[in-house]
Amino acid sequence: SHVKAPSSLGPSFLHGLHPLPSQLPPQPLYQTRQFWFVGDLKIELQASKQREATLEAALAEKEFAEEECRKKVDEAKKREASLENDLANMWVLVAKLKKEGGAIPDSKSRGCHRVFFF
Repeated sequence: SHVKAPSSLGPSFLHGLHPLPSQLPPQPLYQTRQFWFVGDLKIELQASKQREATLEAALAEKEFAEEECRKKVDEAKKREASLENDLANMWVLVAKLKKEGGAIPDSKSRGCHRVFFF
Protein backbone atom coordinates (compact mmCIF):
# COMPACT_ATOMS: atom_id res chain seq x y z
CA SER A 1 0.00 0.00 0.00
CA HIS A 2 2.27 2.68 -1.32
CA VAL A 3 1.10 6.25 -1.17
CA LYS A 4 1.63 8.21 -4.31
CA ALA A 5 3.71 11.25 -3.61
CA PRO A 6 2.84 14.52 -5.16
CA SER A 7 5.17 15.40 -8.00
CA SER A 8 6.07 18.61 -6.21
CA LEU A 9 8.25 16.65 -3.77
CA GLY A 10 10.69 15.76 -6.52
CA PRO A 11 12.12 12.59 -8.03
CA SER A 12 14.16 11.67 -4.94
CA PHE A 13 10.96 11.19 -2.96
CA LEU A 14 9.48 9.02 -5.72
CA HIS A 15 12.72 7.10 -6.03
CA GLY A 16 12.59 6.18 -2.35
CA LEU A 17 9.02 4.90 -2.61
CA HIS A 18 9.35 3.04 -5.86
CA PRO A 19 12.87 1.73 -6.47
CA LEU A 20 13.79 0.68 -9.98
CA PRO A 21 13.90 -3.12 -10.53
CA SER A 22 17.64 -2.98 -11.19
CA GLN A 23 18.09 -1.45 -7.75
CA LEU A 24 16.24 -4.22 -5.93
CA PRO A 25 18.40 -6.96 -4.46
CA PRO A 26 17.86 -10.18 -6.40
CA GLN A 27 17.33 -12.13 -3.20
CA PRO A 28 17.36 -11.37 0.48
CA LEU A 29 20.89 -11.30 1.89
CA TYR A 30 20.56 -14.56 3.83
CA GLN A 31 19.52 -16.35 0.63
CA THR A 32 22.52 -14.94 -1.20
CA ARG A 33 24.84 -16.11 1.58
CA GLN A 34 23.11 -19.49 1.62
CA PHE A 35 23.53 -19.73 -2.16
CA TRP A 36 27.26 -19.04 -1.92
CA PHE A 37 27.61 -21.43 1.01
CA VAL A 38 25.88 -24.20 -0.96
CA GLY A 39 28.07 -23.38 -3.95
CA ASP A 40 31.18 -23.60 -1.79
CA LEU A 41 29.99 -26.91 -0.39
CA LYS A 42 29.45 -28.27 -3.90
CA ILE A 43 32.95 -27.23 -4.93
CA GLU A 44 34.38 -28.74 -1.76
CA LEU A 45 32.42 -31.97 -2.31
CA GLN A 46 33.69 -32.24 -5.90
CA ALA A 47 37.26 -31.67 -4.75
CA SER A 48 36.79 -34.27 -2.02
CA LYS A 49 35.45 -36.78 -4.55
CA GLN A 50 38.45 -36.14 -6.80
CA ARG A 51 40.86 -36.62 -3.87
CA GLU A 52 39.05 -39.82 -2.93
CA ALA A 53 39.27 -41.14 -6.49
CA THR A 54 42.98 -40.29 -6.63
CA LEU A 55 43.62 -41.99 -3.29
CA GLU A 56 41.63 -45.07 -4.34
CA ALA A 57 43.66 -45.33 -7.55
CA ALA A 58 46.91 -44.98 -5.59
CA LEU A 59 45.74 -47.62 -3.12
CA ALA A 60 44.84 -50.00 -5.95
CA GLU A 61 48.30 -49.51 -7.49
CA LYS A 62 49.92 -50.09 -4.10
CA GLU A 63 47.90 -53.25 -3.49
CA PHE A 64 48.82 -54.54 -6.97
CA ALA A 65 52.51 -53.82 -6.39
CA GLU A 66 52.30 -55.43 -2.94
CA GLU A 67 50.72 -58.56 -4.44
CA GLU A 68 53.46 -58.72 -7.08
CA CYS A 69 56.09 -58.43 -4.32
CA ARG A 70 54.38 -61.20 -2.34
CA LYS A 71 54.48 -63.45 -5.41
CA LYS A 72 58.18 -62.72 -5.91
CA VAL A 73 58.91 -63.40 -2.24
CA ASP A 74 56.95 -66.67 -2.38
CA GLU A 75 58.84 -67.71 -5.52
CA ALA A 76 62.15 -66.79 -3.88
CA LYS A 77 61.25 -68.80 -0.78
CA LYS A 78 60.40 -71.83 -2.95
CA ARG A 79 63.66 -71.43 -4.85
CA GLU A 80 65.57 -71.08 -1.56
CA ALA A 81 63.93 -74.24 -0.21
CA SER A 82 64.80 -76.07 -3.43
CA LEU A 83 68.44 -74.91 -3.24
CA GLU A 84 68.66 -75.91 0.42
CA ASN A 85 67.27 -79.32 -0.51
CA ASP A 86 69.83 -79.63 -3.32
CA LEU A 87 72.61 -78.65 -0.91
CA ALA A 88 71.45 -81.21 1.64
CA ASN A 89 71.42 -83.87 -1.08
CA MET A 90 74.95 -82.88 -2.08
CA TRP A 91 76.15 -83.25 1.51
CA VAL A 92 74.61 -86.71 1.58
CA LEU A 93 76.49 -87.56 -1.62
CA VAL A 94 79.72 -86.13 -0.20
CA ALA A 95 79.28 -88.28 2.89
CA LYS A 96 78.69 -91.36 0.74
CA LEU A 97 81.73 -90.62 -1.41
CA LYS A 98 83.91 -90.15 1.68
CA LYS A 99 82.64 -93.43 3.06
CA GLU A 100 83.28 -95.24 -0.24
CA GLY A 101 86.58 -93.47 -0.93
CA GLY A 102 85.35 -91.71 -4.06
CA ALA A 103 86.52 -88.46 -5.64
CA ILE A 104 86.81 -85.88 -2.89
CA PRO A 105 88.90 -82.78 -3.53
CA ASP A 106 91.68 -82.51 -1.00
CA SER A 107 92.41 -78.97 0.09
CA LYS A 108 95.95 -80.06 1.12
CA SER A 109 96.81 -81.38 -2.32
CA ARG A 110 97.54 -77.87 -3.61
CA GLY A 111 95.22 -77.92 -6.59
CA CYS A 112 95.74 -81.56 -7.52
CA HIS A 113 92.58 -83.57 -7.21
CA ARG A 114 92.07 -87.26 -7.30
CA VAL A 115 89.04 -88.12 -9.38
CA PHE A 116 87.32 -91.46 -9.29
CA PHE A 117 84.35 -92.45 -11.39
CA PHE A 118 81.84 -94.98 -10.27
